[in-house]
Amino acid sequence: MKGEKFTFNSLILVVILITGIFFFFSVKVVEVAEHTAEFEFIPIEGTDLSVCYSNLRTNGIYSGDRVTGELVVPGDFGHDWGAAAEDGVIYINEYTRTSLNLMKCRIAKVEIDGFRKSVYMDDAMLRGRCASGELVLLSGFLMPSGYPKTNPLLMLYGMSSPTVRTDEDGGLVSFVDPKTGSVLYSVWADSNLIDRFDEVFLSRTLEEVKG
Repeated sequence: MKGEKFTFNSLILVVILITGIFFFFSVKVVEVAEHTAEFEFIPIEGTDLSVCYSNLRTNGIYSGDRVTGELVVPGDFGHDWGAAAEDGVIYINEYTRTSLNLMKCRIAKVEIDGFRKSVYMDDAMLRGRCASGELVLLSGFLMPSGYPKTNPLLMLYGMSSPTVRTDEDGGLVSFVDPKTGSVLYSVWADSNLIDRFDEVFLSRTLEEVKG
């Protein structure tokens, strides 16, 4: 009887040890995964500048290559649809957060000579160039990542912003001359057109969109 009890206790001890070892390694794997180096270096068209995302370096715009590049404009900049460079000026999406930790997107304007940054358009997003070369922007909307239809804080922000139209579904599509920064044409697009953005706005010339 004592032998059986000893064997049973030994089995329990072995199970506890195996569970402990498994738990230890599981925690270590998660820790290693969390501390895995993240480093993206995306070139900006027609320049020697790049957008950097990293947990090893400060996020922002860098001058030079990915090894020896120097930070020239800190910030969280987008590269989803690229950053547009024209005549010494870069138009680029910049992501910021409000005091309530709500994600916002605005279009920043960066002068390459001196790297002076200013806000070109608030609550807006650069989507690329159309077939005739104009920049195509989307504005007047709330960031989808913030779940605007169910997030009361985001809706409250939208109601307080003069550029956001919370009463309509869609966004304002604007065509901008990249040389002067002037808006050449704007049209309100509902969500169906926005879902086909590339087809409707980017793959055609400005004149075709107007027509």
